[in-house]
Amino acid sequence: MSDIRPISLCSVLYKIISKILSARLKKHLPDIVSPTQSAFVAERLVSDNILLAHEILHNLRTNEKISNQFMVFKTDMSKAYDRVEWPFLQGILLVMGFSRTWIKWIMSCVSSVTYSVLINGQPHGHLSPHRGIRQGDPLSPFLFVLCTEALIHILNQAERMGKVSGIQFNGVGPSVNHLLFADDTLLICKATRDECSEIMHCLSQYGHISGQMINVEKSIVTFGVKVEEDTKQWIKNRSGIQIEGGAGKYLGLPECFSGSKQVLLGFIKEKLQSRLTRWYAKTLSQGGKKCY
Repeated sequence: MSDIRPISLCSVLYKIISKILSARLKKHLPDIVSPTQSAFVAERLVSDNILLAHEILHNLRTNEKISNQFMVFKTDMSKAYDRVEWPFLQGILLVMGFSRTWIKWIMSCVSSVTYSVLINGQPHGHLSPHRGIRQGDPLSPFLFVLCTEALIHILNQAERMGKVSGIQFNGVGPSVNHLLFADDTLLICKATRDECSEIMHCLSQYGHISGQMINVEKSIVTFGVKVEEDTKQWIKNRSGIQIEGGAGKYLGLPECFSGSKQVLLGFIKEKLQSRLTRWYAKTLSQGGKKCY
């Protein structure tokens, strides 16, 4: 059962109510959500996170200071929507200053869900969950973004206390120690035992209060090219993240653009050709297919 992802079947009335609430909430998200989050927030682009991530990873290879001192964790939340604790969600909304009436509406939508298990097409059982937000609900992405603000607060607090260091490209620029796009998270810190332990403590603290868990099998750590091998191995063992990255993808694009651009971006051409092939196979006549 732990491997099964629940399917949300919402009634028409619920969808109308949820859409109204999400439309009202959407207007205020840019004012209350941290600038390091770009998912589901109006006037923020995924390309902003991609460009920053590429710049950080590029400096891990080329910048004399950064390549010697820093590393990046790319983490993935395990079943992010399904693990959100309802008391935690209610507490976040309360701390952010939402009206108690509004919170009551939101929690009524969240907690009204029930599940049945389909066996051979027939529903069995009646399950009442105590955590999780619906997949496919227009309200769920916004609520998840608000929940992630708790992790941002924990990371910012650790940086203010000097326990975690962010990358600063010049003396007057901002310090960047995290980038978030929904459940895809980049965590930046110095490649030291103390800062690695502090990052793990921050993730553990967030997981304890929110129910979120890091999927270490899908997470990656990228080190500066001059970080020592002994330090790399200790950090991998402490974090549980054994996969070393730098040549993978972040938000659908390559993390590093070194080498042949034609090879790196060839997947875009392949996807386009695949979609065009399906399109003309379904819609064109026999004569049109021959002309194509």
